[in-house]
Amino acid sequence: MKPCPGWASKDAAKDFRCSGVTLIELLVALALTGIIALAWVSFYLTGYKSFDNSDNRTEVQDQARVAVDYLYRSLIQAQKVVKLTDDEVVFLDSTGQKLGFRYYNGVLYRDFYQTVTSTIPAASNPVANLVEELRFTSPQSGVIKVSIVTASHGYSYRLQTSMTPRCRTGVFSK
Repeated sequence: MKPCPGWASKDAAKDFRCSGVTLIELLVALALTGIIALAWVSFYLTGYKSFDNSDNRTEVQDQARVAVDYLYRSLIQAQKVVKLTDDEVVFLDSTGQKLGFRYYNGVLYRDFYQTVTSTIPAASNPVANLVEELRFTSPQSGVIKVSIVTASHGYSYRLQTSMTPRCRTGVFSK
């Protein structure tokens, strides 16, 4: 093997055994690779955060919609409203079963009572989570207004609806 001629020699470019990368070229290549990788990671993280935020908003909205839909469908068929407070409504459904909805510790529960005269629910099932606020009011006789706020990860969503139960008896007949 013959030694490589100096870098100033014209023969150095033709001799493949002498070709190589200088330290400056290597550092420039690494810097460019790092910048491209950083830009790619930044775009990836921005897309992931956008997706995650969208997913959180959707979850908050879905919980509110499920709660309002369930409340509406149940209360519209109520035969008699037994109790109506800011955070609880108790009623008799179309079959005479005593049911109720109440807000407790961020969850909307549907309560089932053993008998019509029971004051303590026999069973409670969660209807919706992420509930920040739930309010039942009766702005006029025979009408129930429901206002619900669901929230999570800095997003909140408010839904309101008013309904007239099938039979306007109970707390409305006062």
